[in-house]
Order: sequence, then structure tokens, then C-alpha cells
Amino acid sequence: MRYSIIIGLNTIIFLIIRPKGLNNGFLLLVPSLAATITGAFCDVSMSKTLGVVMGMLGQISGFAVGMTLDASRHLLTYAINA
Repeated sequence: MRYSIIIGLNTIIFLIIRPKGLNNGFLLLVPSLAATITGAFCDVSMSKTLGVVMGMLGQISGFAVGMTLDASRHLLTYAINA
């Protein structure tokens, strides 16, 4: 997905800020500029997204393990007292 964003950004940059005098040399500069812009913005949002997702997974797994242990303790207590 990141490469498709870079390709789209590459095209937009080329169409918007294409100078009239430079033709082939500018074509070599645009992909690195697009990759830099994409790296600056996508890395931060991906790290935030992954942090939130991993936090949610940790809460869900903790809840599942905790409920299992609590239910087994209740069943064991009920079996001993019965």
C-alpha cells in the first residue's frame, strides 16, 4: 500500500510543481521527494494505529484469560463446597 501511495504522490508532485525548464533531471528527483513525504506522514500514523490495535488486543486477551481463570476458580470452589 505504501508504494501505491508513493506512486500517486509522485504523479501529483510532478503535475503540480513541474518546472518548465527541467525535464529529465526533475524526473529523478520526484520519486525520492514523494518517498520522503510519505515516510514522514505514514510512519507516524502507522505507529499510532499499531499501538492502538496492540493495546486493544492486550485488553481482549487479558479479559479472556482473566475470565477463564475466574470461572475455573468459581467452579472449583463450587465443587469443593458441594
